[in-house]
Amino acid sequence: MSPLGDKLPVVVSTYIPSAVLTMELRHFGLSIWLLTSAILILGSLNRVLNNESVVAHNLRFSALSKLVTPFLIAVAPFWLPKHIIENETRLLAISMGLLMSFLTMKMICFSMAKQSYAAIQMEAFPYWAVIILIQTDHSNHYLLNNTVDKIILGALCVWYAYRLLDWSKKAIAQICQRLDIYCFSIKHPKPKSE
Repeated sequence: MSPLGDKLPVVVSTYIPSAVLTMELRHFGLSIWLLTSAILILGSLNRVLNNESVVAHNLRFSALSKLVTPFLIAVAPFWLPKHIIENETRLLAISMGLLMSFLTMKMICFSMAKQSYAAIQMEAFPYWAVIILIQTDHSNHYLLNNTVDKIILGALCVWYAYRLLDWSKKAIAQICQRLDIYCFSIKHPKPKSE
């Protein structure tokens, strides 16, 4: 792939630092994505830590503790060997996305119901176990090969898809029963008996 500087007009490239011009387009895009993510993460932390309720009740540690599990989920793939990250990016991203979606859904439901939400979520343990299994096995060359890695990560994706759908179904059923409503339609009032 050619450097970014080869793709830009000379008039534009004179204003861009040479370190950026020598980057490939994909590396430039990844750098912009990382910078944007960092800005959003810092903005979100600032918003959470400076929330009126959090400040008034001195709950900063409690608010930050809810981010432990998502943080560990996000950094866990970087413990894997480089060839797993390169070859199984799709399965890693899908399993991480399903797990994050599941935890986000739980967090929203629990906060709406004003229930406590654990800092370390047990739902993340299968994900971490698979990451640790692959990492330790590849370090010691025991059992796993690329095919087995793909099968294990695929099974993890299926597991989290099942958990997400199962928990959603149960939560929706409980909410509908508790509020005496239908999920996707308006409940018509029962006719009054005379």
